[in-house]
Amino acid sequence: ASDVYKRQVVALWVAHRCAVAADFPTVVVIDPEGNFHPPAAAAWGVAVEALLWVRPSSEQDAWWAWEEALRSGVFPVVWGWVPRLPLRWYRRLQLACEAGRGLGMLVRPESSLRQPCWAAVRWRVEPLPSRPEDSLGTRRWRVTALRVPGAWPGESEAPAVEIVLRACTLEWEEAS
Repeated sequence: ASDVYKRQVVALWVAHRCAVAADFPTVVVIDPEGNFHPPAAAAWGVAVEALLWVRPSSEQDAWWAWEEALRSGVFPVVWGWVPRLPLRWYRRLQLACEAGRGLGMLVRPESSLRQPCWAAVRWRVEPLPSRPEDSLGTRRWRVTALRVPGAWPGESEAPAVEIVLRACTLEWEEAS
């Protein structure tokens, strides 16, 4: 599987866990490109019956779906792959999150790191190779916080953790 796919799955898993923690496990999945594959999500322990899968037919419809789902206050988490994000929509989605008090998880390509970002939190997810002691099916990632509330630009090294997934059980380890 591609690195992009791996990053998307990790983000969806985190989105699902956030929704479960909010006692309303529905995650809105916005998928205008038709790349979302529910059986893959289920294999990662995501309850697909708790996903509201939206397949907008145009880019404009996708932005409308993002804004309405975030602003509604009904859904704790809205998730989706966003390869291109116009600046005016960045701000509109930020305001919608604030109004609805939800979490918008926009999964972006690596190239977006060079673009302006007004997100409250920004993470970088990178796949890591398995270790010799890992059991079959173990998956590893490094998750680095690139932007966190209250941090000043240029502060010391960003915090990082490693995620290890073994049979749909998530473990956090100190990043080395």
